[in-house]
Amino acid sequence: MTGAASEDATDVRGVRLTIDVALWLVAAAVVAGWLVLAARHVVDDYRVSHLQGVWMAAADAAAAGRLYPPIFDGEHYAGTRYMPLAILANAWATAAAGDALVGGKLLAAGLTAVLLALVAIALRRLACPWPITAALTAAIVATDTGLQAATTVGGDLLPVVLQVAALVVVVYSRRRAHLVAAGLLAGLAITSKLTGMWGLCAIATWLVLDREWRGAAIVAAVSAVTAGVILGAVQILSHGGLAEHMLAFAFAGVRGGGTLARGPNQLFYNLLGHASASLVLLPLAVLGATLQRGWRRISVFQIALLYTVLLLMVVFADLGTGANQLLDLIVLTVLAVGELAGRAVITEGPRARTILLQTVSLCVVWAVGVDLVRTVVFDIRRTVPASMRGQAPDRAARAVAQLVGPGEEVFAEDPSVYVALHRQPLVMEPFMLRLVDRAHPEWVDPLIAKIADRRFGLVVLAVPLEDRSLDYWWTDFHYGARVAAALRSAYRPDGIRGRYFLYRPAP
Repeated sequence: MTGAASEDATDVRGVRLTIDVALWLVAAAVVAGWLVLAARHVVDDYRVSHLQGVWMAAADAAAAGRLYPPIFDGEHYAGTRYMPLAILANAWATAAAGDALVGGKLLAAGLTAVLLALVAIALRRLACPWPITAALTAAIVATDTGLQAATTVGGDLLPVVLQVAALVVVVYSRRRAHLVAAGLLAGLAITSKLTGMWGLCAIATWLVLDREWRGAAIVAAVSAVTAGVILGAVQILSHGGLAEHMLAFAFAGVRGGGTLARGPNQLFYNLLGHASASLVLLPLAVLGATLQRGWRRISVFQIALLYTVLLLMVVFADLGTGANQLLDLIVLTVLAVGELAGRAVITEGPRARTILLQTVSLCVVWAVGVDLVRTVVFDIRRTVPASMRGQAPDRAARAVAQLVGPGEEVFAEDPSVYVALHRQPLVMEPFMLRLVDRAHPEWVDPLIAKIADRRFGLVVLAVPLEDRSLDYWWTDFHYGARVAAALRSAYRPDGIRGRYFLYRPAP
């Protein structure tokens, strides 16, 4: 019997070693792939679209002292629901790098490194074994959403970093100084994204469940004061522009209460297409919550995950939201699964510990491995041949800007074209112009007249005007039907440059 038990123990150790090697390999492959892609594409259009163009234009405007300019100043149309801290962070990066694209990408790489470090620290604090910690941390950038955030310009990383840091601080200690620090971080997150409030809600709920009333009050008060001071300062410095923009555009893509029904469907759809690793790991996160001994024992990470899911149900009711919103869910799923693995380590029964650890490990290898192949490897396969050919970096906005003659007016759907021309964008965010036309059609009438008079020597669009199957793009997303109809009447196709469709005045 002793010999059989010894053989069984040897077999278990062998299986454990094999799984650990697999975990380390997928983690190393994912992180190495992200670093290669980030370094190779720091100066080109990799994972850049007109959406990143809006961020670049907003950062460029803020760097020039035009944070939240008037929605309509008689010629230019502004309008955004991006929160100030994220815009200012990109503006500072733009000023430091001297280039909105490069600065934004470098900022994303730096924030990603901080986020991965914070997640690894949190997982180790939860007693998660090192191999599982490494693979779970890498899972963030293995997903399409995570890799997108880590390699392009945007504002989704900053609020996640701030809120995860707040959670890590309170898990480390509940002393007054740590509670104040957590409240400060949570307050900063609120000023960086409209949905950047799950950190505060999770911490306050967790402390209340543990009857730490004073601690919850400290975190809530510090968060409120921090957010209030920063938003108040921006409101004053922008001459009321912050409130004007948020009141006008915060719910730009919500069309009545009926759209709330699309939230769960869109959440699942986006998870399936852009974060399959999280879709695999979510059941483990739910299992970890159900294994708690009473609802008062639920962890702050599990509470944060619950708040995030509820927020996403509302967020995805907005037609203007996409898979980038999943980043919070991806990170919190990783933390919740890591907590389950940590609990397995301290489980008293050796058999239960072995089964639970192996189940978590195999699911993590499967989840991260699938996204490694679907996302990271797929992108590297396109990158390596171009590098070997010595292909020059693709900067479509700059290429289009070179087509614009001195004094020639241009109407560009991607505002980064104006950034390349060193001009103030005519339309800062095309998605918001629909609402402007609905609320104040008289403001858009001058633009319609300029299009009808063929005042623009070049029109640059993200989708082709002549494809009528894409009419939803103009009615539901950009510009509105009136602008699209005017463009069709006055302009004709003039070729394609990079990701843009070009149009010149009709005879």
